[in-house]
Amino acid sequence: MSKELTEIKVEKPIFIPFKWLTHKYGRAEFLVCPIYKRGKLIEYFIYAKQQENITNYWHFYNERQEKDLFITSYNGLKDPTVCRTFYCKEHKTICIELYVPVHAQYLKLNYDGISFHDHC
Repeated sequence: MSKELTEIKVEKPIFIPFKWLTHKYGRAEFLVCPIYKRGKLIEYFIYAKQQENITNYWHFYNERQEKDLFITSYNGLKDPTVCRTFYCKEHKTICIELYVPVHAQYLKLNYDGISFHDHC
């Protein structure tokens, strides 16, 4: 039985709390699907994986249309690890699957990409 996920439209930077590790699912993961048009990042989609109570996904509309998507971490956390990349049929783009850094607690969606933090 699959659940329908609710889309959350995001137009300004936000912090999303999550648990980086659970006994049942292990280490948390996120899927990132960036959409480019004429070489500019116009929007991206974030899907949570390996987490409890997943009910929604995030659609970040990038009004600044940056050229690159940065994926990084701050506050002494190690950089996130790219687990795999694959073609996303739904968004017609390359999807990036990420392992979160150890002890990360927040995912920040921003105009130039995403970052992991241990506090807001």
